[in-house]
Amino acid sequence: MPPIQKTEEFNREYFENIICYKAFKDTIYLNSIIDYIEPEYFDNVDIRKCMVKLVEFFERTNKIPTLPELRTCFTTNEEAQCMVTLINIRKECDNLVFDNNELVRKTELFLREKAVYYAVIKTTEFASKGDIDTNQILETFTEACNISLVDDIGMDYLEDIDSHIETICRPNNVISSGWKWLDEKLGGGFQAEGKALYALAGGTNSGKSIFLGNIAINILKQSKTVLIISLEMSEDMYARRISANLSDIPFRILGVRSAELKSSLYNFKSTCGGKLIIKEFPTKSITVNHINGYITKLKKTGIHPDIIIVDYINLIKGNKKYNGTYDEVKDVAERLRATTYQFKIPCVTATQLNRAGMKSDNPALDQTSESIGLPFTLDAQFAIWPNPDDKRYIHMCVQKNRFGENFGQTSFNIEYQTLKLNEVPQTDAVTNENVDSADNFLTNIQGLAENGK
Repeated sequence: MPPIQKTEEFNREYFENIICYKAFKDTIYLNSIIDYIEPEYFDNVDIRKCMVKLVEFFERTNKIPTLPELRTCFTTNEEAQCMVTLINIRKECDNLVFDNNELVRKTELFLREKAVYYAVIKTTEFASKGDIDTNQILETFTEACNISLVDDIGMDYLEDIDSHIETICRPNNVISSGWKWLDEKLGGGFQAEGKALYALAGGTNSGKSIFLGNIAINILKQSKTVLIISLEMSEDMYARRISANLSDIPFRILGVRSAELKSSLYNFKSTCGGKLIIKEFPTKSITVNHINGYITKLKKTGIHPDIIIVDYINLIKGNKKYNGTYDEVKDVAERLRATTYQFKIPCVTATQLNRAGMKSDNPALDQTSESIGLPFTLDAQFAIWPNPDDKRYIHMCVQKNRFGENFGQTSFNIEYQTLKLNEVPQTDAVTNENVDSADNFLTNIQGLAENGK
């Protein structure tokens, strides 16, 4: 979250003139601020009136009005008197030279301070009426503090060819999942620099948490810092599962062999070099904003996660009221994906399959439970399901993948005593299944198109 520099000294009252001048002169500048400005942000009443008419005109015509055009927007001569102030501002500022970076920085600061100030006023009004929604208050302040005027035009493709080729030749910065098949599908592993949200979809008791725990361990072994956010299982239960996996001591007799477990974990710690943080929150008690705040707090203590594992996304609370689960889950997914951009770390989570998907031996994308908007938002989704004939095996298939092939299937052997997953070597039979999976994928996409999803 960008810091609010309350102590910086500059003339806020006069800066209203600068904002008004640039907004009436520079379309790019106006576009950058139009979503953030509110009439009450301007103490000068004349500037306030002019800015209101400017925004209305621009949103209607997509251009800045000339002075005669602006004059026609006022219904009375008394209102139009504010144009005298605008003309004087233009005369005064026409000869000024602006440093664009400094202008953008101070405009951001001005807008954040105003947004926070009025957020405090609104919150006080709600509190006086006894209408206190802490989640909405947090959302209001988060939006106020996150005002950002994007000044970067992006990639100029044909002018940045050398830089583009250099990026292509650079080794892909990824974090291995610990499993060869999954890494191959993901182009080497999870994107280490973030901008990526992954999910495992499975039915009840299909092994979603087991998979997430194994991914956490595989990445921890690479001397990475892993953050597990659990909304379903306690911190102690997650720790027990991980202890069984790391020590090869059966889960149910960890207490009996506690001395051996202690020795094993200390030995692992001496060679690991990584860190594992497990944080438990009650189901549906936190929003993505809370998660962002918690990560920020961790970073202030010197703990910088390399990956976030959320168990699981459907148990995160939305930030507002929704028309149904489709909108809520999709909004949560979009916000969680934005978190991977904000902190530049990937996130792996899980979700449920619907009843049809739980009965399938190769679940389709549209068999995701609650909201098809979730897989539409994700960068990659893989389905998991137990082998109905041999419970020692769990299958996995690709449902969606922005990083490689959108088809394929593999299997894992699960050691139930330690909850350890071992990748089953690929066979010719599995390769043949991949062909079927490709056909199924095309069928799934066609089905979604026919259903208008």
